[in-house]
Amino acid sequence: MYNESAKTVSQHDSNFIFDWSNSTILVIEDDMVNYKVTESILRTTGIKILHAQNGYKAIDYVLVNPQINLVLIDEAIFDISCVETTRELLDVNPLLPIIAQASTYKKSYMEAGCIDYINKPTDEKVLFKIMSKFLSNKFDYRT
Repeated sequence: MYNESAKTVSQHDSNFIFDWSNSTILVIEDDMVNYKVTESILRTTGIKILHAQNGYKAIDYVLVNPQINLVLIDEAIFDISCVETTRELLDVNPLLPIIAQASTYKKSYMEAGCIDYINKPTDEKVLFKIMSKFLSNKFDYRT
């Protein structure tokens, strides 16, 4: 059930549909299989998805796409670290919310500026709950 003050969704409500068609997310993921899984999860929300396979491309995307509302970054990108990429992205846009995707929690991600993290493999309901804190929500109940 949608909680107006907390802007969260009960994980038990499978009828809740997110509509983020007015938002853009940058997914930083170098493994194409993992990216395709993430993309298929996100596609259900209508959000515009940009994909960078490494940290340098991600920085370029943020420089030329000020409409990016949120970043989802994999912990194991191959060119520069998740921590360094996060710092560089926040140098470009200090207000950009960045969520780390990691197999285990790492304090260094939060110290670098990530606003949250999600365990891999990605749980769709947990991801949407975190994202809903930072994206304007249009929502619908489907029965």
